[in-house]
Amino acid sequence: ALQGRISVMRKPPLDSPDTEHLSPSAMDLLNRLLEPDPSKRLTAHEMLEHSWVRGETAKSDVIAGSDEKLSKYRKFRSKIETQVFQELMSWSENKNRLDPTQNGESLV
Repeated sequence: ALQGRISVMRKPPLDSPDTEHLSPSAMDLLNRLLEPDPSKRLTAHEMLEHSWVRGETAKSDVIAGSDEKLSKYRKFRSKIETQVFQELMSWSENKNRLDPTQNGESLV
């Protein structure tokens, strides 16, 4: 069943809204990796040498607003880390009150 679908479809469609944001270099890599004919498909070594993997086709311009977005993300992450730490400390303190063996002292 699966092999039949593969042989009929041959390659997944890469011209969809899901891929329109990809660079031509990234699309080239995907097409070459998804080549149905194994003799034409990229090897792992060839894939590692592809210009997209090596970063040779990456844009060097700064994405508008990226510094602000990164700053907001870092603040958000810091708040989450603080909240998780406080919750863990609260849980630990409550557990020690309920179970005297958890306060570091032995009952023996």
